[in-house]
Amino acid sequence: MDPENAANANKSQTPNRFALKPLLRKHVEPATRAPMKLAKVAVAWATKMPDDLNLNRGKHPEWPGYTGEGKKLHFKLRMRQYESQTLVENTILSFYPTEDDRNLTPIQISAREDIVKLFKWDRDKTKPITGRDMRSFLRLFDEFFFFGSMTNRHHPRVVSMMWEKESRYAHRVAPCLFKEVGVWGVTQDRYFRGYGHIQAIHLAGSSFFPPDYNKLSFFIETLVHEMVHAYLNLHACRCQTCEWDILNTTGLTGHGPAFLMMLDSIHYTLKSWRAGLSAVQQRTFPNGSLISMYDEIKLLRYRESQAFMQRMEAYAKNLTQYLVEGQSSRQQEARACELTAAEVRKKGTKKGTRKGKNKKWEKTENQKDKRQWIDEENEVFLYLNGMKPLSKRPGMNVYMTSAVVGATKVDQAKLDETCNTVQALLKRREARRLRWPKSIFRSKKSNEQVEPVGMTADEHGTKKKKAEENEAREHGEFGDYFDFDGDDDFNEDDDHDDTTLRITITTAS
Repeated sequence: MDPENAANANKSQTPNRFALKPLLRKHVEPATRAPMKLAKVAVAWATKMPDDLNLNRGKHPEWPGYTGEGKKLHFKLRMRQYESQTLVENTILSFYPTEDDRNLTPIQISAREDIVKLFKWDRDKTKPITGRDMRSFLRLFDEFFFFGSMTNRHHPRVVSMMWEKESRYAHRVAPCLFKEVGVWGVTQDRYFRGYGHIQAIHLAGSSFFPPDYNKLSFFIETLVHEMVHAYLNLHACRCQTCEWDILNTTGLTGHGPAFLMMLDSIHYTLKSWRAGLSAVQQRTFPNGSLISMYDEIKLLRYRESQAFMQRMEAYAKNLTQYLVEGQSSRQQEARACELTAAEVRKKGTKKGTRKGKNKKWEKTENQKDKRQWIDEENEVFLYLNGMKPLSKRPGMNVYMTSAVVGATKVDQAKLDETCNTVQALLKRREARRLRWPKSIFRSKKSNEQVEPVGMTADEHGTKKKKAEENEAREHGEFGDYFDFDGDDDFNEDDDHDDTTLRITITTAS
């Protein structure tokens, strides 16, 4: 072989590094980005909000708690099932201030004491308020006002975060804190497949406000405001009947009568503690030669009415345009949709795609038409129902007379009934404890002694005295035995197994 030809052959075989770059960009870089794209697709699939088209109009479950049909102090609430008026009434009756706190459970009394202690402790601190402090208040407020339904340890439904201006994630997670003026917090509805709905509360930190606003009471007022939003979003019904009357329940902006009654009642309760706590923004500020009063309840009601007026103006404009133009535009849109569907079917047939793909496309179009029809129907009923004035209507135990702070009223007869129910349940629970006195559960096989939960050293005496009693009981010197058959005596027929569990009730000598 000619030496020159051999050199050219070797050059052609050696890869050119400049020629490899396009290959790397074309094949290797997409492969490295594949995990990130796959993760984004997985997150989008897991957090996709379901289409809550609940067409079971007017079918709401009964309230399971002690203020309703239920007779339990501890109960669970369903997700988005309860009528807003039922939800608000039974919640307010459980914490509204009464004489001697007869409507409060021991858990609520303990939570109230912890709230006051924590508030006094954090108020005297020189360091700025952090998200950890707000999460502590979130848990305690939930136990006192909302039955512990949002921050329970087994299945929490609410998370709270406080952001600062310097945080690089605040713009992504809570952009409305930067865009809108006067927004101190926001509650976002989130959904996770297999877990359900959760509420994410985002609070603006101390860096968003001047030094005058950096007070603990200001952040607590914002936290309580967002907690009421989260509570109604989790448990208020979203069926079509409730959507038609949303102006008189939760509201278009989330600040309907149900929200105002809840917030005003919590504010009245916090004020009754006389610790400096409140749930409503009330401040005086100079307005020229006058001094104006900032009332948050009044402002929220005004915003709700403005949102309703804007919605009705847009609906009237669309309706007028439809009546003037006629059905020509609708026919053109329908024709365009038919052509698009035909093209999709034709392309799918050419590419050899499955027929299920066309069916899926048709199902999606049907869902869009159904959603559009429901939205149009909701607009009609919103216009027909309108915004009713705040007043007492038949069957209401909690109502609001006007859109000002302190205008929420509670039916005294229903409140007394709630107090009697709570006291009766507490006495019944105490009677159950007395029926089986504080004793020691004893197993013959393992010969182990296990003390029930909640027993203290004062109740059993000293360790020496307990050891003497146990030793005397083993020798049969004293003690009465009862089994679980309901008999008052212990016979040999009951002792058919060595693992029989006995309860020993010690008698006084």
